[in-house]
Amino acid sequence: MLKAADVASAELVVHRDTWEWLAALAVDHGHFRTPPAVEDIKEGRIQTVLCGRSLIALLIELWNTRSAATPLEGD
Repeated sequence: MLKAADVASAELVVHRDTWEWLAALAVDHGHFRTPPAVEDIKEGRIQTVLCGRSLIALLIELWNTRSAATPLEGD
């Protein structure tokens, strides 16, 4: 988390389904901002850029999911 605090932006290249899950996970966090552009690239993937603030929000929400997960849960 401390390393993420120094990041101005991060480029993500992920599968579209993964992006939709990540965005839905982080959208209610106060620091998350929807990126201005999400570009479709080949093979079902997208490319986007998250600001540092949004990256931190996403990492927090991923951590919360990890901490709250039960064995064999889909998330």
